[in-house]
Amino acid sequence: MRDNSKKFSIERIDSNSWNWKEVYSKIFNHTKKVKQPGEPVESEFSFENLAKEQILNFVLSPKNCNVTNVHLELNNYKKIKLPMTIKKGQILKYKWTDEAVLYNANWGVVKKFKINSSDFKISSGKNNIIVDCSFDSAESNAKLKVELRTSGEKTRIVYHNKL
Repeated sequence: MRDNSKKFSIERIDSNSWNWKEVYSKIFNHTKKVKQPGEPVESEFSFENLAKEQILNFVLSPKNCNVTNVHLELNNYKKIKLPMTIKKGQILKYKWTDEAVLYNANWGVVKKFKINSSDFKISSGKNNIIVDCSFDSAESNAKLKVELRTSGEKTRIVYHNKL
């Protein structure tokens, strides 16, 4: 029986071998809030890193709005500003490297941004993230979808053709 609740990543090493690893994903929504002046409007979320210390991967996608001034703060340590506008239908993806990539709705590359990967290092176990942004051209149900991703240990898979 197939388990659709699990995600995996596979990367080719050579023509006969691959690295296979489980990907753990958690999705949160930072919604536009109407509050009193001076009252915080950020959202705080907790998540579990089931693997060892690593660089957090994320996917940000605005729903029914454009977002600017995106700030992420991991484990109450450092506020990280992402210097870009993410328009309705666009997706910002960051994956273990020194750059984040902004895609259009068809996954075409719009722009690449430099990222300091050490800013996104998280420990094993419980972690938290604070998310804040400005909502522009927002409809009443505007939100920023935040998908956080971590990965398990690599398992090497080798194919031996013995025909």
